[in-house]
Amino acid sequence: MMSKLHLALRLRKSSFDLVFSPNYGLGMIEFSIISFLTGAPYRIGYNYRGSGFLYSSKMDIKEDTPLLLQHLELLSKTGVRNNSIDGKIWFKVPEEDLSFAQSFLQHHNVSKNDLLLAIAPITIADRDYKSPMHHRSLVDYRAWPEDRYMKLINEIFRLYKVKIIVLGDSLSSGRLSDYLIHSKNPNVINAVGKTNIGQAAALIETSNLFISNDSGLLHVAIALQKPSIGIFGSTSPRQVIHPVDYCIPIWKELECSPCFIHQPIPDFNCASDIRCLRLITVEEVLEAIKSLLRS
Repeated sequence: MMSKLHLALRLRKSSFDLVFSPNYGLGMIEFSIISFLTGAPYRIGYNYRGSGFLYSSKMDIKEDTPLLLQHLELLSKTGVRNNSIDGKIWFKVPEEDLSFAQSFLQHHNVSKNDLLLAIAPITIADRDYKSPMHHRSLVDYRAWPEDRYMKLINEIFRLYKVKIIVLGDSLSSGRLSDYLIHSKNPNVINAVGKTNIGQAAALIETSNLFISNDSGLLHVAIALQKPSIGIFGSTSPRQVIHPVDYCIPIWKELECSPCFIHQPIPDFNCASDIRCLRLITVEEVLEAIKSLLRS
């Protein structure tokens, strides 16, 4: 907290006129306070349960509108308007990353005729944050259980002649990582910790289908217009992604959902032991896979 206070005081010395704070989620009150401490007369940000009380202009977060469109609406409070943006995102993979993907897949004996599925089971963001109440990484609140992913991979192999590439960062650990390390199935390609974001995007681009939790790579896949399945628990697909026909979000929409991006204070508690994710079955994901592969 002291580092954030020092940041605010350094910004104050620069005498900014405007602070634009499109921040949401854990610590929304902190962002509001930091914006106020900069001394800027115009402070624009989100409000949820009074968390934006120190902004000079604020907007309530909507639960049924993609955040990208909400960000643009918030930006309009500065006088910037662009009515031509439809909320869709796009991404072009650099040629050097596509070359990496081609070499990587050739090394693992993947041909253009192979059915290739890419899976990113680990949510990278906020890995180091621990809830004081539950001593869990925030990854746990956004990631489908690892044993479900392991069962899903086994079921996919039972149903399809397929190769599966697993993506993730070098910090990924746990039962799934052990499963990948010790797997003797030559059709499981472990790319965990072996790519940067551009190279991971290239591998997604060359795959037939992508499966992930609510994560940055899911946004990349959607931007690439890649058939995708997003597994959602504490976040709402109606807020997080723009509705497209090539992405199937799986979400239980419990009475307590969404909760992840609606935390005014820097703590995150789940009273139902992440029931929103545990209720999602392997069979539901398999049905989504069948639907996308048919189309």
